[in-house]
Amino acid sequence: NMKLEYQIDFLETIKKMSLIDRKQDFKTMHLNVPIGTEKFWLKELKKYSFIKWTELNLMGTIKPQN
Repeated sequence: NMKLEYQIDFLETIKKMSLIDRKQDFKTMHLNVPIGTEKFWLKELKKYSFIKWTELNLMGTIKPQN
């Protein structure tokens, strides 16, 4: 039930990112987003009916000490 423009964009994204369809009943995706925008994207993705689940993985980066 996606608009045509979203379908086209999605297909272009699949091609650009070399995504592979594993033919499962579900699809997963890990998105890296700029620091500080995580909650924005969580909320933004929940707007789409075809997305059933989103969560923060709370991964972070550390700077090694010398």
